[in-house]
Amino acid sequence: MYVAFSLAALPSAWLASSNVLYFRAHPEALEVRDSAGEALFSLAFAPLCVAAFAVGAVLAAYFLVTGPRAARICIAALGIVFVGALALTPRTSFASLGRVYWDGATGVLFCVLPLAFGVFRSRRRDGSSRRD
Repeated sequence: MYVAFSLAALPSAWLASSNVLYFRAHPEALEVRDSAGEALFSLAFAPLCVAAFAVGAVLAAYFLVTGPRAARICIAALGIVFVGALALTPRTSFASLGRVYWDGATGVLFCVLPLAFGVFRSRRRDGSSRRD
């Protein structure tokens, strides 16, 4: 489940982090930033992202209902972070450095956070022999 969510966010994290690196090096290119390239990139990776997200969502729903308490807490925390990050998106122009940074931070967060929760769960499970 955690790997599926990270895989679903990987293309957007890669695009967002490369945008941050490029526009930090070339701030004059911000004023002509065009969304067509990002839209085509998103369309190219949409089938992979949708499939991975669907697998992750089905597994999350299953573990939310039948899983141990720690797994349910991790799933709820992931959901809260995802909804919170989307709800708190600033109303900045597409061609602003603030928007580039926000997209980069949320893209990487959506990719890394599920893996961090997965590592936390596996280490916790290995550290104790009892189930929740």
